[in-house]
Amino acid sequence: VLEMREFAGEELGLPSGDAYLKYKKLDREYPVWVVFAAPELSTRLKTWWYPFIGHAEVRSYFRKKAAERCAERLRQKGYDVHVAGAPAYSTLGWFADPVLSSFVYLPENELADMIFHELAHRRYYLPGDSAFNESYATAVGESGVRRWLSRKEDVASLRDFENRLNRRDGIAQANEEVRAKLKSLYGDEALDVPVKRVRKQTLLKAHRAKLEELGGENGQGQLLRGLLGGGRGGDRGRGGSDRGRGPGGR
Repeated sequence: VLEMREFAGEELGLPSGDAYLKYKKLDREYPVWVVFAAPELSTRLKTWWYPFIGHAEVRSYFRKKAAERCAERLRQKGYDVHVAGAPAYSTLGWFADPVLSSFVYLPENELADMIFHELAHRRYYLPGDSAFNESYATAVGESGVRRWLSRKEDVASLRDFENRLNRRDGIAQANEEVRAKLKSLYGDEALDVPVKRVRKQTLLKAHRAKLEELGGENGQGQLLRGLLGGGRGGDRGRGGSDRGRGPGGR
């Protein structure tokens, strides 16, 4: 990790500051749990407002039970909801983010991707635009890993990383395709709500089958997370979990 911090500063121009200098062993699998939600017949994610960072399309909690209580309240209001464990989070430079036991043992290319991605948020974060922020940090992380592995002349790891990105792209494309179909379905004024619900489930069933082919997760969760940042968030860290954002957790 220390070598990655140095590389990020010298080669990528990222501000590492006091991040990832200390290690923290957790007493749980994930440091934060992230809640995604969208109205039942909408492809637009619910947003929450936070000081300093503006609106964000996630709600993060340090405890799983707290995230599940939030999810249940949203379900009772008619939202589709997905709760995901996040192996890492970013405080955007406000605090010294530690190296966590939830991600320190990731394969090297995944660890580097995560470190560079999170440090990119320290370089720039546009309040209120989650999609841009994630797309930007993802691009920085991917470019950084390629340069990191190329400098080490690790051809095998670079090949594995490119295969992983191809998998991400396949999931992203599947998310975008079903999103377009759902948006068209929801906007069809000739259909009543019960019919839309039935056709929605048919589309999601096919989406789940497609994701299984690609090695992804359940269709509902992938789709809700995919709405954030154009759908390329489906292979983040262990278990395909996304990362915590902004305020980190509550």
